Amino acid sequence: LVPYCAWDNREPGAMKVWIPVKHKPLAVLGGKNKSVDYREVRKKGAWIENPQWVTSLVPGSCVMFDLEGDGFTVECLGYDDAGILQVEADGKVVETIDEYTPQRHTPLSREITGLGEGRHRIRLIVSDDKNPESAGKYVNFAKVLCK
Repeated sequence: LVPYCAWDNREPGAMKVWIPVKHKPLAVLGGKNKSVDYREVRKKGAWIENPQWVTSLVPGSCVMFDLEGDGFTVECLGYDDAGILQVEADGKVVETIDEYTPQRHTPLSREITGLGEGRHRIRLIVSDDKNPESAGKYVNFAKVLCK
């Protein structure tokens, strides 16, 4: 790909533009860092920031961080229009979190354990599934806590 400022193609056809993207380093949970909130994780896809959490309804959107240790706890909020959050560790789905609750803004937490000691790449992924009782597929994430 060619940076836009250097492109001088006079041929017919589509132009490809290269746009450099700087990624923030992945947050590492464990050791001295006992919690990581939604502002500290790397986000991919479509996310909307709220004062206390991020939310998305686009399947495949995810937040990522690294974990040092055997497990962690995910904190999020339940809603009557919430979907399902997949928890992936080292490329494998290890848990699904159904964020549907009949009452809006219900605190939820899910403990994930048994990953084994060492460093793990964690992704929290917006699923295309939902609870049949839910009016939507919104997924949210507030923070994670180290075990």
